[in-house]
Amino acid sequence: MEELAANEEGFGPLRDALGIDYDFSVHCHWEFDWKDSLALARAVANSKPWWLEDPMPPDFSDTWVRLTEESPVPILTGENLYTRQGFLPFITKQGCHIIQPDIPKAGGLLECKKIGDLASLYNIPMCGHGVSTPLGLIASAHCATTV
Repeated sequence: MEELAANEEGFGPLRDALGIDYDFSVHCHWEFDWKDSLALARAVANSKPWWLEDPMPPDFSDTWVRLTEESPVPILTGENLYTRQGFLPFITKQGCHIIQPDIPKAGGLLECKKIGDLASLYNIPMCGHGVSTPLGLIASAHCATTV
């Protein structure tokens, strides 16, 4: 409870300092279970983060669907998923609000285009994971223009 309160108290002033013109996200590094992910989402909801990133371990389970349904903050995941098969249950079962493939990990430019096309069939937006070299960032931008 103490850590939840600290997060709630910390993100509130961040929103106040940034105003409404700048977005921020809350990256969780796959450290929580469903119950704690939902508690964190509720704790930071008033600060209106863009999304809660990777709150639970990357493998799909039905708890991703429950979290997505109940979270007041959009749920984003995907930087540690591989190929369309890794994204498939998250997309078809609505296990997140936004997908975030990492181009080299997910299978390259063409595979990411296919992942994005699949997500668009389910009205799930895609945000490329951009932690890479300058060349990787350019590749992400090229992929984004095609999705």
